[in-house]
Amino acid sequence: MAVHRINLSAVIIPALVIFMSGQAGNTNNSISDTDPVIQYYLDQTGKIFGEHYLFGQNIKYSVEMRAIYEQTDYRGEMQKLDTAVYRMYCDGSRRDSTVIIDSAGAKENSLPETFDFPRPWNKDYQYYFYPNDTGAGLLAIGFVEKKADSTAPITGFININRDDFYLIDIFYHDPSPQGLFRRSERLHFRRLTDYIILDFYSIQIIERNLLGWRYFSCEFEFIEYQLNSD
Repeated sequence: MAVHRINLSAVIIPALVIFMSGQAGNTNNSISDTDPVIQYYLDQTGKIFGEHYLFGQNIKYSVEMRAIYEQTDYRGEMQKLDTAVYRMYCDGSRRDSTVIIDSAGAKENSLPETFDFPRPWNKDYQYYFYPNDTGAGLLAIGFVEKKADSTAPITGFININRDDFYLIDIFYHDPSPQGLFRRSERLHFRRLTDYIILDFYSIQIIERNLLGWRYFSCEFEFIEYQLNSD
């Protein structure tokens, strides 16, 4: 499986720069609530995803996962690093049991209760195409949370296959109203037989304290899926 690691400085900091400079909302007036082309792609993406996302199907399966937790201080120095390996047994979207293959030493390095997530195409967002779209196979659709009174809306984008509407990536950036806590998430998907499976999931957090900024990273690599043939 290809590992899709994300460097904190390469992903979160540019996202913060874009947000803080106001560029996230500057789309040359291409944001539209009712653009029929955008809505068509969103509808088709949601339909295909709902029909093929493994975590939502009526099937039993297991997946081996590697969880990596990193914590750095405001100087960029590593404070904590922990790796764990699990095999998770699921029935549809429900996690039945988990086997620890390699024990986690840090309490922060644990599996989420669920790998379900908000669907950007079902939210009250403004959507837009990017002006540098070349018309190639990968189509990016940006979104901005509709909060007229908010200076810190959720922003992000999805990447889909332009031809068959299969979801490839989701990226979220969620700044707090106080500006003391920022959270970014990235989900990468791939196909397994007729299913869409989660391949990589990362959570990047920036937190401000008296000594400055602290950075936290939780990454989940989905190494091997096994589908139950019963």
